[in-house]
Amino acid sequence: MKKIDVVITYYNEDLSWINDLNKKYINKIFIYNKSGSDDYIPIENIGLDTHTILFHIVKHYDNLSDNIVFLQGNPFDHQTNPYNVNDINKWFEELQTLDHTTNYHISPLDSGLTNGKVSYWKRPLKDTGYDIKTWMNRYLNIDKSKKTAPIYWAAQFGVSKDKILKNPITFYEELLSQHDSKWGEISHFMERSFGLIFNIDGLHLHNRNNFGEFLKFHNLNKKGVEIGSFKGEYTGKILNAWNGILYMVDPWRPLGDEYIDMSNHKNHNMVYSEAIDNITGFEDRAIMIRTISEKAVDLFEDESLDFVYIDGNHAYEYVKQDIELWYPKIKKGGLVSGHDYILFDGNIEGWYKDENFAEDKINKHIWSPDRKIYYGLFGVNPAVDEFCKNNNYEFKTSNEWSSTWYFFKR
Repeated sequence: MKKIDVVITYYNEDLSWINDLNKKYINKIFIYNKSGSDDYIPIENIGLDTHTILFHIVKHYDNLSDNIVFLQGNPFDHQTNPYNVNDINKWFEELQTLDHTTNYHISPLDSGLTNGKVSYWKRPLKDTGYDIKTWMNRYLNIDKSKKTAPIYWAAQFGVSKDKILKNPITFYEELLSQHDSKWGEISHFMERSFGLIFNIDGLHLHNRNNFGEFLKFHNLNKKGVEIGSFKGEYTGKILNAWNGILYMVDPWRPLGDEYIDMSNHKNHNMVYSEAIDNITGFEDRAIMIRTISEKAVDLFEDESLDFVYIDGNHAYEYVKQDIELWYPKIKKGGLVSGHDYILFDGNIEGWYKDENFAEDKINKHIWSPDRKIYYGLFGVNPAVDEFCKNNNYEFKTSNEWSSTWYFFKR
């Protein structure tokens, strides 16, 4: 029998209905109290039900029951299921065999939707700085070119532990952090999105800042190489969330005119010193190799690494060379990845639709979106596209303008 945790968001409602729940299936009942009293489990009154749901997931991520049912203090107040306690007990029985998220408020659609279309698609989410379209694209892998999405009332639902654990804890922590006001629009929107949240590709890297947690999630915990560590800032972020040994490959010296990049300057002694500072506390797991990528690769045996993260010279021929050099060094099931795959217009095709190629018709001169910073000559996109096409790989990217690309080696 699969045990169920029942999680209730309470605000002075009559909870006598709990006495009629079928205790046979229940592991534990959590009652989160947002009324301001000390009864049950006091919790700050922000973020509506989504805040409570995410708070519980984050707090109990490592010891969730087989299934969880999330309910409101008065779960029968919406003229939709559940109409009574018998409906809830029926859900308990259903969750014995279901292995997916069950949206119990399946009908009707949100009154803000018309035939599934998000009528307030451009409405700003004031707690996040996003509009709904951007938020969905970043967190739910919804292509922003699409105008419809299956969004339901979903503040009350059942979900299996396996579905929750398909997303790393950092994903839920990031969503939880967005609940910083009492009635923010993000809460109203997110409570309609849990059916999507628990059914997205939880193995996807949404943001490169979560790369260390992403590695842990895939049990890639031993050794990796970062090509182009520069000041060691990203190295420190990885090591802070990941427990393996990371080899930092960087020349830490000026290179020739073939390296057209803002990182090719004359202050590398200072940068080298900053890198040392940024790995303070990780000295036994951050090994600095001061040379160029094509020299460092000979230090490693084939299939000896969990991952490589390529972020050195971004021009096409060098990215192509780095992928080809380091690919044999990655074990089967390991991660081949890198930075600065540029998502023009938020998608992979945008690189080729943009006509502003460099003189060689392969690379592009890349500036910041506001055109104030010149980053350098980039050809990451065609190098990654070409390698994956020639070797029959389907790669993915994080949901960022300057994204992280990656695929798992067969």
